[in-house]
Amino acid sequence: MKKQFLALAGLVVAALALSGCGASQQNGQNAQGGQSGNAQLVVDTAFDLTTLDPGRMNEPTGTIILRGVYETALRFKSSDAGSIEGNLADYELSPDNKVLTLTVRKGPTFADGKPVTVDDMVFSYQRLIGLKGNPANNLAGVTVEKVSDTQLTLTSAEPMPELAVTMANPSLGIMEKSVAEEHGATTDAATDKAEGYLNTASVGSGPYTIEKADIASQVTLVANPKYWGEKPGYSRIVIRNVAAATQLINIKAGTANIVTGLSSEQATGLPKTVTTKTSPSNQMLYVLMNQNPQISKWTSNPDFVKAVREGIDYKALLDIAGPGSVRAAGVIAPMIPGALKDGDAPKTDVAAAKKALAASGYAGEEIKFNVANDMTVRGVSLLTIAESIQDQLKKVGINFVLDPAPTTTALGPYRAGEQAAALWYVQPSQPHNFEALQYLPGQQMGKRAGWPAGADPTIETLGEKIRNSSAEDALPLFTDFQEQLNDHGPFVTLLLPPTTIVTTSDVAGLVMTPTGEFDITQLHKK
Repeated sequence: MKKQFLALAGLVVAALALSGCGASQQNGQNAQGGQSGNAQLVVDTAFDLTTLDPGRMNEPTGTIILRGVYETALRFKSSDAGSIEGNLADYELSPDNKVLTLTVRKGPTFADGKPVTVDDMVFSYQRLIGLKGNPANNLAGVTVEKVSDTQLTLTSAEPMPELAVTMANPSLGIMEKSVAEEHGATTDAATDKAEGYLNTASVGSGPYTIEKADIASQVTLVANPKYWGEKPGYSRIVIRNVAAATQLINIKAGTANIVTGLSSEQATGLPKTVTTKTSPSNQMLYVLMNQNPQISKWTSNPDFVKAVREGIDYKALLDIAGPGSVRAAGVIAPMIPGALKDGDAPKTDVAAAKKALAASGYAGEEIKFNVANDMTVRGVSLLTIAESIQDQLKKVGINFVLDPAPTTTALGPYRAGEQAAALWYVQPSQPHNFEALQYLPGQQMGKRAGWPAGADPTIETLGEKIRNSSAEDALPLFTDFQEQLNDHGPFVTLLLPPTTIVTTSDVAGLVMTPTGEFDITQLHKK
């Protein structure tokens, strides 16, 4: 087994083993790997869920849910990103970091008892690529081929030292080909009709299956009686879309066992019957400024972008986010190798902002400022942050007009690169710094900002150099890369709210993954 990717693995998120006192939903006896009885777990969180189709899913809530339903070829053994190991398959990464060979293990089965095969893996990966959805970027430029009845290869024309780590992403979960095809799944976006079915049912090999799902309100998972591995810790897990204020009420009352949306301030003063753990998250809030002049004459103006960047009061935003929040100095989260230090972050300078605004020629025209008004990130309301930014920029002379909309409405135009200015958050789907290259012109994040390939040859040349470097040699290059983005890129990085998770006493096994969510498959009742 090759270990070239290990240099990427500097991200270590401390394992959270939480305990306290509280009420469970039903009586049941359980220890890790033991009997789950009738134990039920209730998780309250703020949904950012748009689909439960693994080939289309790329949001944190979906990541938590699908990790329990669809298994991946490789997985993380612990919260350390360097702990990647075989799961459904063993693997070998070629010395040039271009070919990943997977050898399917004997033993893993789907929920109907049929074995996981090479054909299932090839189909799952080719479908993800063919759908051209949000998670397809994980395998951008990768060709998937069956080698034999036990092996397949994933080949990239360019070096991908992060490819082994990428394979642990739940969007690369393996589905049973025959059942998926029966319900309309294909490898072509134009003909695939399976999403409706996959939003309410599952065709994976995980310890849980989907019993019932409404992606706007609640998803219920039940233990897979034919799971090939250790018996799951709960007979049923209910994940509910609940506002932070109600989460606070529910955890106090014991009607929820885990809540994930409280701010650090809301979590203070909780009774001793629960346990609270707060740590820095990897969910970064940022402002997008569209570089397409047809979308906005002003957000595509470099002097106007400079005025926005220097006119925002970053300290005030940190105060709103509360204790434990940290500044996002660049596009790489602080816990990932290559991140900029706090002192390297753009500074608030109102005088310089006004000067840049005057140079832009802007004269107070209204500019829509999009925000998902129902979205909270670790208890921090995006709408509240957007309102503060709007007020701050008024002092500079910028007339942002809030255009709030529900997440499900706002996500489409955002991903299509149709929003002039917007407040969003992003969470690394993979715990490695190479993912930051998605902020280049023409790449996934660049496209969302209307920043086409060829728009900035200097930073694109640097990106190409990084892509062809080893993980170790790329580290210093990421500093220059982020500094260039901060200087003239279309993204204004703001902050990372703290992760605050509160549990009742009977919950055990709460461990964070290297991508910043807890692993639902490890949860069990004490």
